[in-house]
Amino acid sequence: MAGSSVRLRNRLVRAISCPVWRTLVLLFACAFPPTAAQNGSAPGSPGPRADLGPARELVRLQKYEEADRLLADLQNTHPDDPSLLLLRGEVLLAVSNPEKAAELFRRAAEVSPQKLRVHFGLGTALSAVDDESGALAAFGKEIELNPDPEIRAKARVNRSVLYERAQKWNEAAAELEALLAEAPERQEAYGDLAQLYLKAGRTDEALRAVEQGAERGLLAAPLYLNVGADYFNRKAFDRAAASFSRALEIQPDLALAELNLALALDRLDRKDEANSHLERYLELRPDAPEASEIQKRLAGPPKKTASKAK
Repeated sequence: MAGSSVRLRNRLVRAISCPVWRTLVLLFACAFPPTAAQNGSAPGSPGPRADLGPARELVRLQKYEEADRLLADLQNTHPDDPSLLLLRGEVLLAVSNPEKAAELFRRAAEVSPQKLRVHFGLGTALSAVDDESGALAAFGKEIELNPDPEIRAKARVNRSVLYERAQKWNEAAAELEALLAEAPERQEAYGDLAQLYLKAGRTDEALRAVEQGAERGLLAAPLYLNVGADYFNRKAFDRAAASFSRALEIQPDLALAELNLALALDRLDRKDEANSHLERYLELRPDAPEASEIQKRLAGPPKKTASKAK
């Protein structure tokens, strides 16, 4: 295979981005079967409880405005029913009234401090009005109180999202680490964890997250590509090449991994191997913007023609 002094571009671009699965979660009371704490009197809670059955049915049918009107009427006669306050707060979130929802969640927490999902709702409402510190505290309180693994996971995810919005990458990653410590089977979280570590400049930890996710079935080829790009830009070309190679083992037709692997091998002075991967890249992307540059390299330097003797 012909060699060449033609240099390829130095800078790698993470052209494949991985989907982010985290979103702030809204949790409705109707998603769970009613408990003794939701119907009738509960220890430490004031007074008789409102009949929330008809309102829950309206919520199930997604008739949120009707449900809110019914709950508002019930609140006139049961102002301190924590289950009513919780349900109405969640309904108000559904009709985009987080300010009023936050008032109801706070009141529910006052009359029933240990009531589950109240702090989750409060955190959701406060995040919607850009009170991120209050939202973080509320989701943290829900994690402290609630043994339900699904709700704890959602609260961890929400805290991670809020930290990421504030560009606090390490804190955001720590929330996902805590989530995975409790639920290591959540393969989708490993991808986000890797992306957060890349933003924090912690490439080795990002690679570890990708490897753990791949062991659990995560589609990891694009993530290995992103990790390799980070190593490349840090001039750790051997580790970059290993990451790009791993991406190609998983997804052999990932064209950008072929190109990036060629670039890393070129920096390691493994020219023949680099050229082989450049050829494969052109097979996958014959119309690539870099095609003419690559073809010049593969053709080698122009041959000198001998001058004719006079």
